Parts: sequence; C-alpha cells; structure tokens
Amino acid sequence: MSNNPSDIGETQTGQSRANPLDVAWLAGIIDGEGCFSVAFGGKRRRGVSPKFYVGNNSMTLMLKAQRIVEEITGRAYLIRARDQRTNPIVFTMEVARQGSLIAVIEEILPHLTVKKTQAQEVLLFCRERVARRASLGLKRTTYSTYDRGLLDRLKVLRKAEVTRLVGGVEH
Repeated sequence: MSNNPSDIGETQTGQSRANPLDVAWLAGIIDGEGCFSVAFGGKRRRGVSPKFYVGNNSMTLMLKAQRIVEEITGRAYLIRARDQRTNPIVFTMEVARQGSLIAVIEEILPHLTVKKTQAQEVLLFCRERVARRASLGLKRTTYSTYDRGLLDRLKVLRKAEVTRLVGGVEH
C-alpha cells in the first residue's frame, strides 16, 4: 500500500476527504443494502478476496455511494447493472482492493450496527494480510493458521447472517 495520502483518500493532514454525514449515510446503506464477505477461489484459484458489496435498484443512491467511496479511497469504483429477469435492474458496486477496504471500513465502522461484526472481521483480515505481506516483502503469501482462523470465522458469520434472514428474525 502506498504511503501517499492521496492514494488512500486522505488530505495531507491525514483527514478523510469525505463529509462525516456522508460517511454515516454510507454506513447505513451498507448496513441495509450491502454485505462484507470473502470470496474463496475454486479448484484452480486458491486465493481469497475479501470485499464489500452494495446493491440497489436506485441509480441515484448508487451514484451517491460511489462518490463517497471515491472520496474515502481516492479511487473510482464501477457501478454495474445486473438484470434480475423478473425484478427491476439492480445496480451493484464491489470494493475488493485491500487498501480501499481498510479505508472504507475504518471510516464507517463507528456507524455500523447490523454489519459491524462482519466489517470488523474483514478489517482484521485485511490488516493482517497487508502487514504480513509487507514484513515478508512479498506481494502474495500463503495462509497462516491465524489467517485460516479468520477465514473460518468469516464463514460462520456469513452462515449466521443467511440463517437470520431465512428465519425472518432480527436479533
């Protein structure tokens, strides 16, 4: 990760470029319309990709979310249209770059409620991976026992969220 503040959405004084109210708004949107997850590679790919995803059928909402993420990270992320065939088109945005994930989660974490635990686990995983790679001077590393433990906890959290939604009971 670069040490240049403009690369991570900060001013030269280290403050976020994003308006605090916008950050809180983004947290609410992610709590209601987003998710934090880890995508596991298949048989050919052994990689793990932590990410957050937000989707909605309002392009206006998605453009605002995109602008706030860009203000936080200093990077523009694409909004994609997904045709659900029987439902209206859903617009989605995914952030999978670890530096950007860290920046966004650090900004929105105090405002999250429903997705706070998932965000904390993804943040911990990203920080550990970045630190480990930097200490070894490598771009990619194998997974340690600690990394695997974090991944297992993320899987459990994902299953718990699905169970909670399927059961229709908010905890």
